[in-house]
Amino acid sequence: MCKRSAGPLACSPHGDGRCDLGAGPFGTSARRLDGRDTYDPAHQLGCSTQPEASDVGHMHHDAHRRKALFDNRGNRIEYTLDNAGTRTAGNVKDPGGALRRTLSRSVDALGRTQQTIGRE
Repeated sequence: MCKRSAGPLACSPHGDGRCDLGAGPFGTSARRLDGRDTYDPAHQLGCSTQPEASDVGHMHHDAHRRKALFDNRGNRIEYTLDNAGTRTAGNVKDPGGALRRTLSRSVDALGRTQQTIGRE
């Protein structure tokens, strides 16, 4: 999971420390916010830390498509993708791993949603 350390932000959603490469602050013109994003060696977003210290981690599969999101409280969203990379299903799980919500979509050959089952 994403975690804060004494040095730069480190993120290891796979447990192997892949997401500890680049970290950079971001801000707005009104005031400076100390948020950080970290990227894995393939330059995919690995972990995003917001100023209020909440973390959102991103997991990607070998084709560099996002397959899951997770936060520092243990909540998780898992995506099912078709061969074209279109999200066809999403499952929201609580920290205990219990399924809280599910959403599935059927899409046509052009990637347009034809039917949605569940809440968006």
